[in-house]
Amino acid sequence: TATFKVYTGLAQQADWLVTEPIDLVVCEPYLGPYLTRTPNPHHAEDIIAELIPLYRAMFESLSKKLKQKQTVCMILPVLTPFQSKAHTIPTAVFSDLFSPKNPLSDFGAKYAGAVPFEYHNPNNLIKRQIWVLEKK
Repeated sequence: TATFKVYTGLAQQADWLVTEPIDLVVCEPYLGPYLTRTPNPHHAEDIIAELIPLYRAMFESLSKKLKQKQTVCMILPVLTPFQSKAHTIPTAVFSDLFSPKNPLSDFGAKYAGAVPFEYHNPNNLIKRQIWVLEKK
């Protein structure tokens, strides 16, 4: 029988919030401010720029507590200004600590590019990417 604990707190402070090593992390961190209209490209860039240090601190903190080769499943925001490219957290924010992991790779080639999984609620202006990452 598996046991688990649920922790509530700031993920960027996991190194002091959690006292024992972690086997798995599943979270949806702060995705930026609530948007009432589609951001222009400059605003989208500003939002992502504000999130990058928060996400970096979170990944650094999680890497201190997560056991080697264990998994983080988390949401990253995607902001898509009207007629412009999407803006999201760059993989460089976590790539030195975590590697993308594709849990569907055993199901054939058609799932080779399945990570990140992207989804969007039409009532929300922030799209989401679900990343599955493995601690290096």
